[in-house]
Amino acid sequence: MKLGIIQGRLSPPVKNHIQEFPFDTWKDEFKFIDELGLSHIEWLVTESSYRDNPLFKEYLADYKINTICCDHIIHEEIEDITFLKENLTEVCDNAIENNISSITIPLLEKSSMEDDYRRKLFIQNINKFKEEYPSLIFLFEPELDPIKTLDIVNSNEMFYVTYDTGNITSYNNQHEEFIHTLVNKIKNVHIKDRKNGKTVEPFTGDTNFELIFRTLKYCNYKSDFTLQVARESPGNEYKYIQNIKDKFENYYESI
Repeated sequence: MKLGIIQGRLSPPVKNHIQEFPFDTWKDEFKFIDELGLSHIEWLVTESSYRDNPLFKEYLADYKINTICCDHIIHEEIEDITFLKENLTEVCDNAIENNISSITIPLLEKSSMEDDYRRKLFIQNINKFKEEYPSLIFLFEPELDPIKTLDIVNSNEMFYVTYDTGNITSYNNQHEEFIHTLVNKIKNVHIKDRKNGKTVEPFTGDTNFELIFRTLKYCNYKSDFTLQVARESPGNEYKYIQNIKDKFENYYESI
């Protein structure tokens, strides 16, 4: 199980947000993942941290980063080509400069692709934008059914999926169908539990991790898993993640 973590979960929450860039402690998190035996960090870019993000200022090629999560483009204009150029160009340029092979684009909330016309326009424009970055992999994190997701990722051989277990639990809880339909396109699995639409501590919500892991193993999934779990008490991040890591690794191996 190649297990990593989303950036920020090994640091105290910033301004009480569950997911925000940890400016003061981001370098410490890379030390922590080595101590904990985690394989990678999924780099985070949020709307409030966008302009000051170290991605645009630091040399990051020596850090264990598997992808850049572009939370800053969860936006009602995501299908617009001008918006994509204004908000993804600098990210993509710096991904290449820092030897980061992929970026992750969330397709949920304001960026939902449920609407057929919006999805068609997005597919057209994200492919047009992708022409400028042939070497990069684009990972799409959908809260969407698998057939509509296939519309997007099958439009380009360099388009893949970040499968968020919490998103799919909240969406329709049809994990087996999602995995079987998209398994050849899944390159990252966000491990998250949800109950009534809210992220909760793992194994306390409605996410059927036994079904998910059995299905992924059956389909011979070999790529990344990334912890994006609910937070615990501030100041206890290291021990909490250590405990959660051990639980998931032992549970995964037992199935």
